[in-house]
Amino acid sequence: MDFLIPIAQVVSITGSGFIAGFGYACSFVSMPVILSAVAPDLQAKQWLATYKIGARTGPPVSAVSALSFAFLAYQSTGRKGSYPDSSLDLTEPWALYTAAAVALISIVPYTLIVMKQTTNNPLTAAAAKPGSLSSAQTKALIQRWTRQNNFRQVFGFAGTALGIMATVMRSR
Repeated sequence: MDFLIPIAQVVSITGSGFIAGFGYACSFVSMPVILSAVAPDLQAKQWLATYKIGARTGPPVSAVSALSFAFLAYQSTGRKGSYPDSSLDLTEPWALYTAAAVALISIVPYTLIVMKQTTNNPLTAAAAKPGSLSSAQTKALIQRWTRQNNFRQVFGFAGTALGIMATVMRSR
């Protein structure tokens, strides 16, 4: 099974980095362009198209990365961290890989609990039914979604950083 470890390291870190980067690009590249459109109906349609791309790609990439981190955590039990004499050494690779897996999988409940109110009703309805929201309402909802997405990115960046730290600690 040792031959799977470097593969899992590449898959997990690359996947979590992709998730973090995709979220960043949505918030800081796509949304400003979408908000520059004059017509609120066009804004809603462009937002929905971007959202659907993320909804199709994000969950499977997050799941594969989280499972890879979990596999690495299991394979790293017994390896020492920076403080081997401590009763609780959070630099042990299994702990870091576990934290990375938890960070990535936390994207799902955050999305379903926090972001669902913004995505499932007003914005998707506005994209389907032109004129259902004013320009100010559409802009406010897209800005709200962007703020929520900015926070969601923390999970991907944390998973990536923790995974890199665990990989470094495991290779010592």
